Amino acid sequence: MKLHDIFPIAVAEFRIPIGIKSLREDLKMYKNIMKEHPLLDGGGFSTYDPSVSLLDKTEFRPLKKTFDTCLEEYKELIGLKDLQIVNSWFSVMTRNSSLKEHRHPASIVSGAYYPKCSINSVGLTFKNPLEPYRMCELYNGVTGFNAVKGTLSVQEGHLYIFPSWLEHGTDVHTQEEERYVISFNTMHVDQSGHNKEWFAPQYNTKTI
Repeated sequence: MKLHDIFPIAVAEFRIPIGIKSLREDLKMYKNIMKEHPLLDGGGFSTYDPSVSLLDKTEFRPLKKTFDTCLEEYKELIGLKDLQIVNSWFSVMTRNSSLKEHRHPASIVSGAYYPKCSINSVGLTFKNPLEPYRMCELYNGVTGFNAVKGTLSVQEGHLYIFPSWLEHGTDVHTQEEERYVISFNTMHVDQSGHNKEWFAPQYNTKTI
């Protein structure tokens, strides 16, 4: 049998060579402005604000530069036009918290970086986008081709980039140690072709 992957979905993983200890200290400075977020169930806080980008802060610019390099590699893999980070935020998952399934509207690809993440921490789960189109199949067992969800193990100091339309979330974070996540959204540098209005043609309503 020869197997062809016709429509693969790329979730890329990058090891980020940045000093994690100093990064954590910089992130702690933002804890006093964190708020509860509706997607973080059972606890957890976030700096999320669509009009603010954490990575534009002076102390995080070296990290953003590294992310930009990763985005360039991902862009080449997918064949996308140039991308830029448009907003970014910092979230903390506490014990017994989870991340509800969601996607990132108004973004091309998204990223999640883990500067603090225990060994065997809860993984990042993606929902199979083909599920709504399956009509009557019956399965004898779960495989990578019929699974409803797939979970990717995450590692401290690693960045994960994936399509923003791909629904994702996490199961319950059961460990005592807090889990840090820096997330970001992107848009094309050249946005021509986006947000174009369409107007219905004006018909002549004069009675003949």
